[in-house]
Amino acid sequence: MAAAVKETLGKFNAVPSIDFDTEGMPDIPAFGASPYTGIQPPKTTYNPDYNPFNVSAAPPSSYSKPSKDWEQLYAGLERHAS
Repeated sequence: MAAAVKETLGKFNAVPSIDFDTEGMPDIPAFGASPYTGIQPPKTTYNPDYNPFNVSAAPPSSYSKPSKDWEQLYAGLERHAS
């Protein structure tokens, strides 16, 4: 199992490869203290009075029922169709 993990880490360059020539290279620790450790997760708030099933609080809809006289739109078109 350890060999498979080492092979995978090396194959996908997850960890730096062994390089003994460090002259002129910056000293960057691979796994050091992160400056992001002090970051707090965001706080979420919610309305405890919100009820999605409350019908009276439903927002008004812009939907309007189609007119019953929709056939008038097509009146006279059947005569011109050939």
